[in-house]
Amino acid sequence: GIIKVGFVIAERILYVSSIGFSLLCAIGMCNLLNKFAKQKIFIYFTFGIFLIFHSMKTYQRAMEWTSEYKLFYSALKVVPNNAKVYYNIARISSELKDVEKSMKFYQKAIQLHPRYESAHMNIGNLYRELHQYQKAKYHLKTAVEILEAFPTAWMNLGIVQAQLKEHKESEKSYFKALSYRKNYANCFYNLGNLYIDTKNFTAAIAAWKRAISINPNHIKAWSNILAFYDNQLNNHEEVLKYSSLALNYLPNNTNILFSRANTMGKLERYEEAEEIFKQIITAEPKKSIFYANLGVLYHRWGKKELAKKNYEIALS
Repeated sequence: GIIKVGFVIAERILYVSSIGFSLLCAIGMCNLLNKFAKQKIFIYFTFGIFLIFHSMKTYQRAMEWTSEYKLFYSALKVVPNNAKVYYNIARISSELKDVEKSMKFYQKAIQLHPRYESAHMNIGNLYRELHQYQKAKYHLKTAVEILEAFPTAWMNLGIVQAQLKEHKESEKSYFKALSYRKNYANCFYNLGNLYIDTKNFTAAIAAWKRAISINPNHIKAWSNILAFYDNQLNNHEEVLKYSSLALNYLPNNTNILFSRANTMGKLERYEEAEEIFKQIITAEPKKSIFYANLGVLYHRWGKKELAKKNYEIALS
């Protein structure tokens, strides 16, 4: 706090200069003790007060570093008109599910810096989560107008346009995002969802497959592929094929195992299905749908008492 820096700088950069300042204080005290030996007690007392004061300041700052939230809040005292500080508080508040505070601080960041593209995108996403799609669209469009090469904002704009049933505009936004980031798994996943809405099933499955080729751990894309082959095409062999592929990357994922177990039950591979259901229930013993579907399996298998038992657990 002694030397004021006239621009934003990482605090860790100031540690090196602090070493020099500390050495300067030590050398200065030695010189004072040599020059004013008779005032030794006074010098020690003054230096002690100086150390206590700086120790308290150090402790106070250390407490502010205990969390990201406290750190950015402390910055408001120093730079109350810095849009980035408000943006970061808003971002952390959003992660903490404090939507009201997050909205307030994003708005303040935009007020201070109207062309803050990331703040426009994030507040747009908040409005999307609140199902206020027109407001979300306004902020996301503003973000891409400020910075055209902003693939995340284009993708989120596409999601909002899809919610508003603006399918052609949504597809254009997704393609725009992909023009700036070719290997964008989330964008291909959402493009697949758009094609499902427009009944373009071939394009949908192609988009989801592209998503998993880029990111083999994209669970939502895998789940949609499995659901598509199961519900739309009733193609059990493809469900088993793709669930087996998915388990190479996500070996203990209960959603994938659940799809596989249900399909095996439909194919009357009861023992294999039962084993998988038990594995799922061990991993997530409080999920009623797993017990209900295990009950269905036992029902088909002719094991009515076990079916009844699992239905009762599901209901409980």
